[in-house]
Amino acid sequence: MDELRIALTLGALALLGCTGGACPSSPGLGWVSPTDGATLGAADDEDLNEPGIQHTLEVEGCGLEDGQALELRIEEPFETTYATGVLRDGRWRVQVPLIVGDVRLRARRADGSVESDPLRLRVTLD
Repeated sequence: MDELRIALTLGALALLGCTGGACPSSPGLGWVSPTDGATLGAADDEDLNEPGIQHTLEVEGCGLEDGQALELRIEEPFETTYATGVLRDGRWRVQVPLIVGDVRLRARRADGSVESDPLRLRVTLD
């Protein structure tokens, strides 16, 4: 009986987007890429036709249904909403121009009820 309970729980989590284990809790949001503490530079620029260093951030949603409105917040060097989008297939991928220097970001549900751990990045022009 315990095996059946475990299998059903794991199946439900997979359906709700907990495929990669990036979330610290459920419901939750966890960073898939880049990883916390990463340094990104010119070699990581995904769109040379756009100014700045463009990079895709990916968040996994655990225990959240697809279609949930999400936002990307910058917390350092200043605070503002930087991008918005929706959870699809348990993930949110958003390409943004990164600010050069030390940056702290956080993904959260638009109503603020669920948020990720902070993502700290160092962005250089090298």
